[in-house]
Amino acid sequence: MALTDIQTIKPSKSGIFLLALPLIVFIFFFTQQEAGREVM
Repeated sequence: MALTDIQTIKPSKSGIFLLALPLIVFIFFFTQQEAGREVM
């Protein structure tokens, strides 16, 4: 990648991160609940 590409990708990357963060947290808690259920 060229240095000029980073500036154009940066805003979209932060947007994707903001969209992915709640999704990752949801998946994390969901898998934690599944793991807890298996233990019990």
